[in-house]
Amino acid sequence: MAALSSTEEEYIAMSSDVQECIGLNSVLDDLGFAEEAILVMEDNQGAQNLAESKSVTQRSRHISTKYNWLREKVGSHDVRVQYCRTNDMVADHFTKPLGRVKLKYFRDCLGGSIGYSASRW
Repeated sequence: MAALSSTEEEYIAMSSDVQECIGLNSVLDDLGFAEEAILVMEDNQGAQNLAESKSVTQRSRHISTKYNWLREKVGSHDVRVQYCRTNDMVADHFTKPLGRVKLKYFRDCLGGSIGYSASRW
């Protein structure tokens, strides 16, 4: 589906990601792990507002109902959407080229390192 705005694109991606998380939660539940609310970190406040909205607005009515189940999950507290500044969005390094400083910061946040050293092991 082609999105008409970055907000819509982020909302559609959030819906898809939450579907994946629900599936993973089901597996974890089967393994005996306690199920918690899914926390979505979102840097697009419009997408966050859309997910937390209780009704369809004039500007969002064109979005397919196949994505709007996300609102129900947020309303039932199965999913929480939390704003995260773009500069702090660790997942960004998977989606776009970054400068050296930002790449190093995100790599360190994920516990990675550059290079391989047999002496480390």
